Amino acid sequence: MLLQSQFRLTYTMILNLLRVEALRVTDMMRRSFSENHRDTQSHEKQISQLKQTLSSLPPLDTEGQLSDLLQYYHTVTELRTTSEILQRAMLESVNGLKALSVGRVVVVNNKQHLNALGVILQVGY
Repeated sequence: MLLQSQFRLTYTMILNLLRVEALRVTDMMRRSFSENHRDTQSHEKQISQLKQTLSSLPPLDTEGQLSDLLQYYHTVTELRTTSEILQRAMLESVNGLKALSVGRVVVVNNKQHLNALGVILQVGY
């Protein structure tokens, strides 16, 4: 596992540490690494426990009411992928860009809006 330290020793930190006689810069660096190592071990233990809990869960019942769930999931996934490909192709084609003209009503999907109607006010290339 690759260790990436988020600890950055700055001039301000060194000056503040020098004012505190009971704590040295080297001690601070050792404590930072030790704390990070402890956190990593804690996370690894939690991951191991969650994997064990997941493996002990009963298998998903795909009979009865849930029998179409897997097929529905695959269909929706394929629809999303196809929609993304079509949108990209439209934005890359000359005719597609011409269709996006001022005054055109479009459907907006982003973090703030889901299937909201919008109007194109300005086109920039």
